[in-house]
Amino acid sequence: ALKEKEGDPGPKGGRGAPGRKGSRGPKGSSAPVPRAPRSAFSAGLTRPFPPPHVPIRFDRLWFNESADYDPNTGKFRCGVPGAYVFSYHVTVRGRPARLSLVASGRRVAKARDTLYGQDIDQASFLTILRLRAGDQVWLEVAKDWNGLYAGAEDDSVFTGFLLYPDAAGPARGGHSPSQLIISIFKLHNKTPSQLLQSLHAALVNNYEMWFNESADYDPNTGKFRCGVPGAYVFSYHVTVRGRPARLSLVASGRRVAKARDTLYGQDIDQASFLTILRLRAGDQVWLEVAKDWNGLYAGAEDDSVFTGFLLYPDNSFPAPAILAWSKLLLESV
Repeated sequence: ALKEKEGDPGPKGGRGAPGRKGSRGPKGSSAPVPRAPRSAFSAGLTRPFPPPHVPIRFDRLWFNESADYDPNTGKFRCGVPGAYVFSYHVTVRGRPARLSLVASGRRVAKARDTLYGQDIDQASFLTILRLRAGDQVWLEVAKDWNGLYAGAEDDSVFTGFLLYPDAAGPARGGHSPSQLIISIFKLHNKTPSQLLQSLHAALVNNYEMWFNESADYDPNTGKFRCGVPGAYVFSYHVTVRGRPARLSLVASGRRVAKARDTLYGQDIDQASFLTILRLRAGDQVWLEVAKDWNGLYAGAEDDSVFTGFLLYPDNSFPAPAILAWSKLLLESV
C-alpha cells in the first residue's frame, strides 16, 4: 500500500486542566547547626595558705567546660580567642593576703587585704581580659601575704568564662547581633590624699583604660551611656585604705545601689558589689563616693576596678544596630 503523506500541523490546542496534587516527598536531612564555642570553669581551694609566687592550685572542680582549666597546675589555658571574665571570691584568715591575677607571666591585676589574728574576711575581684589562643591565666599570692583560707565553713573560688569569641565578632567598624558591649576602667595610681573630691569626680581622670568595647564609657565624664537597651551587669571591686568608703551606683541621677566599708588607719580592705540593671537607650550609669567616705585607693599593689557589660539586648531592639568596634587602649594580654 502507498504511504499517506502527512498533512500540515493543526492549530495549538487550549491548555488542559491541572493535574492532581502529588504526594509529599521524603523529608530532607537537617542542616548542621554550628555549636557556639564554650569555655568556663569554677574551682575551689582545698589547702589553705598556698605557697607564694607560683600558680595557686584550685583543685576542687565545680565546673570545667572544655577542660581549659588544669587543677594540677592551677592554670587556665585559652583555647578560643576572645573576651573572658575572670573573678575570685576568697576567704582570708589569720594573715594578710596579696593576690595577683597573672596572664601569660604578666601581673594584670593586684589586690591586698590586711588581716591578722583569728579574724575572717572575704576578698573578691572581677575583670575582663582579651586572650589569644594559648594564653595562660592564673592566681598567685605573695610571700608572707598568703592568707587564703579554705575549710569546712569557708570556700575560696577562682572562676572564669568566655564572654564572646573573637571569631564571632566582625571587623572593626562592622556590626554583629551577637557582639556584647563591655566597658572597664580602673582607678590608677592615686593616693587617698589625691582623692579628696566628692561624688563621681573622684573617679574622673584617675583612670587607666583596660577595655572599652563600643566606647560607651566616657573617661572624661566618668559615665557609661547606654547605646543598646537591655539588661546590663555592673560591678565594682575596689581597694579601701586609710579611711571609710561609701559608694553609690547611680543610674540617670538615681542612686540604685549603695554600700559602705568602714576602715581607718593603714589597714587595707576590699569592697565589691554586683547587680543587674535594665537600661534604655541614653541612660547613664556611674559610681559616686560620699564626702569623708572616699577611701578608694589604687597603687602599685592595689587596683580598683569598675566593670559593666551587656547581658542581653531587649527583643525590640534591632540587633544589626549593635556597635562592635573596639577601643582597646592597653596592649592585649
